[in-house]
Order: sequence, then structure tokens, then C-alpha cells
Amino acid sequence: MRLGKPLAKGYAEEEPLVQAESDEPTPAGEPAPSEQPSKHPDEVPVAP
Repeated sequence: MRLGKPLAKGYAEEEPLVQAESDEPTPAGEPAPSEQPSKHPDEVPVAP
């Protein structure tokens, strides 16, 4: 989980999900960023 954005950096410490929605998905059962064409995991269909 990269903390490049100031806003994401502040939230990532307490709310990793907030950062995931803004930058990339968390490794908690979510597909890797390299496998997702979009930055929003919720908008991308999960591959089996």
C-alpha cells in the first residue's frame, strides 16, 4: 500500500479502505493493482 497522496496518507493510518478507493485496493482479499485496469476496485469485475 503506497502512501503517495497526502489525503490518503492521513486516512491510511486508521482507514485503509479510504486509501484503497482513492489509490489502489488493499491486499485483504482484493486483486493486485497490476491486475486491475481501473483505480476503482468496486467498478472492476472481480476475476475468478
